[in-house]
Amino acid sequence: MADTEVRTALRDEAKRIEEDCQYSSQRHYETASYWGRWSDRLGVGATVLAAAAATTAFTQLMGGTPVAAAASLLAATLSAIQQFFKPDRRMQLHRAAGDAYLALDGRARRFRTIGLLDHTLLDNQARAELEVIAADRDKANASSPLTPHWAFEKARKNIEAGQTRHVVDRARSGPSGTSMS
Repeated sequence: MADTEVRTALRDEAKRIEEDCQYSSQRHYETASYWGRWSDRLGVGATVLAAAAATTAFTQLMGGTPVAAAASLLAATLSAIQQFFKPDRRMQLHRAAGDAYLALDGRARRFRTIGLLDHTLLDNQARAELEVIAADRDKANASSPLTPHWAFEKARKNIEAGQTRHVVDRARSGPSGTSMS
C-alpha cells in the first residue's frame, strides 16, 4: 500500500507531538530535580540547625545562649521558607507532568512507527487516533506547571546530545539523530 498524503501528514504531526512531549517531559524532569535539591537543602538545614539549637540550649541547662537563639532563628527561617515555597510539592508536580509527557511521547511514537503501518487502519481512523493523542497533549499543556527557561535550555542540550533516545534508535541514526539508512 502506497503512503498517502494523509498518512504522511499524520506521520509528520505525530512526530511534532513526539518532539513537543520530549522537550516538555525533559523540562519538567529538570525542574523537578531543581526543586528536589532545594527541598533537601532546606529540610536538612532546618533539621541540623534545630538539633544544634536544642542541643546547645539543653547543654546550657535551659539558660539559653546567643548560639542557641541564632540556630533556632535560622531553623525557623528555613522551615518557614520550606513551608512557603513547598519545594517537595513542586518537585512532585513537575515529576508527574514529566511522566505524563513521556507517556504521550511513547503513544505518539508507537502510533507513528507501528499504528500507521497497519494497512487495515483507514486514514480517518488513524486521524481520529492522532486527534486523541493531540487532545491529551493539549490537556497536559493546560494542566502542567510552568517551567523556567533554563530548564528548556538544559532539556534541549540533553536531547541534542542524544541522552533521551533509546539505544535501538541511536543505532539507526547518526550523531544528530538523522537516519543513516
